Amino acid sequence: STNSERTVGARLSGELARHPEIATAAAGSGGADGAPIAELVLSGAAGQSLGAFLTHGVRIHFTGVANDFVGKGLSGGEIVVRPSGDGVVAAADQAIAGNACLYGATEGRLHLVGRAGIRFAVRNSGATAVVEGLGPHGCEYMTGGTVVVLGSVGRNFGAGMTGGRAFLYDPDGAATSRIQATSVTVRRVTELDDDPRGRSMEADLRALVEAHARIGSARASALVADWAVAREAFWLVEPRPQ
Repeated sequence: STNSERTVGARLSGELARHPEIATAAAGSGGADGAPIAELVLSGAAGQSLGAFLTHGVRIHFTGVANDFVGKGLSGGEIVVRPSGDGVVAAADQAIAGNACLYGATEGRLHLVGRAGIRFAVRNSGATAVVEGLGPHGCEYMTGGTVVVLGSVGRNFGAGMTGGRAFLYDPDGAATSRIQATSVTVRRVTELDDDPRGRSMEADLRALVEAHARIGSARASALVADWAVAREAFWLVEPRPQ
């Protein structure tokens, strides 16, 4: 893959949409834990909008560095981006995706084994993501979905957020000072009750961190291995009640 190749995955998703019989099968087989009907294994330097509008049943595994808008309009597919693994910089400290990832996403999952740029998950309305650090304006105008951040975040986190939730791993207490407090609230995960459907939010969080560990994240693996300690450093960010 080169940086001149854009919206990789969008054409395939479009073909699935044009063939309802295949799309129906894809909807039943896709997702993070299901077997995809189409899987792309790529490496190099991705152009803009890797996995744009990716639909059910399509999975992209990319090794390298991705540009802006990874998962733009994600619509049920799954994207995994890992660094090249040259060992010079720890994966959790590498910027492996650009700005505005998951812009307008509605469904699906994104795993970034490394950091992303600004405006991560802007206008996300239903996708799930795990990432190892962000620039400013994370989860801006988010209306749904779940984001787990296993590293530092920039200022103005959660600005204009009206739905969904974000979990921040913040052992030093720095992230909570970067929350956009007029838009969102922040609570320790250890103080949470079950959600309205009776599900444990901590259990959901741990399942996502475990999934991130399985796709090769050293940071997620370390957190899972010492969960009794790690759980004390997670915070839940949600919109303020209207």
